[in-house]
Amino acid sequence: MTQPQSAQGTALDPAFVLTYGPSGSGKTTDCGYSFPNGLFIAARGALKSVSSVCGYTPAQIEVQTIAEATNTILELQKKGGNYDAVVIDDFSFLAEQQFAVIEKKFARSSNTFAKWGALRDCVIDFRNAARYCRFHVILNCWE
Repeated sequence: MTQPQSAQGTALDPAFVLTYGPSGSGKTTDCGYSFPNGLFIAARGALKSVSSVCGYTPAQIEVQTIAEATNTILELQKKGGNYDAVVIDDFSFLAEQQFAVIEKKFARSSNTFAKWGALRDCVIDFRNAARYCRFHVILNCWE
């Protein structure tokens, strides 16, 4: 993969973007139009609008948690690939799934702060991986 270039040919830092809005407002379709060469991390069936509206089926990996999405980004950093972006559709869903895993881990604890702290740590790990990778990272989130 090559580094994004400005109009003058100088290297640009990849963008780390979050979009949010109500369900059905077009976030996924917008990402489909914007990043046809992107890798979409999405639940099964979540990209139907890209196929039907944008006219292609995007490259897709299905993960269940933020930690799995982080690992995917780190692996892409090592291996490279023909992607210009990674689109997470939907980060809110991954956060819910991650919290469910954390709740099971802390099932015998009533320490709510520890649970939210563990979720915060997962999000910070994701943020660091996304911020310092060589391609654009776009998150869709529910309003």
